[in-house]
Amino acid sequence: MRLIQTSLLSQKALVFNYMPARLCKNKSGWIIEYYVENPITYEICRIRKRVHFIRKRYGTVRDAESHCQKIIFDINTKLANGINPMFSDENPASYEKISEVIKKFLEEKSREVRPDTMRSYNSFSKSFLKYISKTSISFVCKFGKIEAAQYMDWVYNVRKVYLV
Repeated sequence: MRLIQTSLLSQKALVFNYMPARLCKNKSGWIIEYYVENPITYEICRIRKRVHFIRKRYGTVRDAESHCQKIIFDINTKLANGINPMFSDENPASYEKISEVIKKFLEEKSREVRPDTMRSYNSFSKSFLKYISKTSISFVCKFGKIEAAQYMDWVYNVRKVYLV
């Protein structure tokens, strides 16, 4: 078994483990498989891509293997550059920490809005980060409709903030 390699994202401090892709030739067909760490659950998950159709497309097995090796090279290059294929279909920004997103938001808005508005944004963000620290939510993708409703209940019941 190959050693698990660690890859760093060039812009973020997010680290994930992976095992490089390889071609598996089974009776059921050809498969490219590799393992990637889910940055939310920290479990290593196997990803399999069926490529048996490539074998049928080429006249010789050697040409088909060459094409599969190019695909494997591309996958391994992406893994080495820190691209996690588990989330390629989704927005990669949704896998950032909530605290980092709020910090970026406040930095951007500080240039655009009035000081009173900034004071309001800072107050809200402190309250929100206080709530987030009490829960197990750390990534943006983990915060959905249910968590938003729970946060509003927390603001209403615990902080005693009422809307007029």
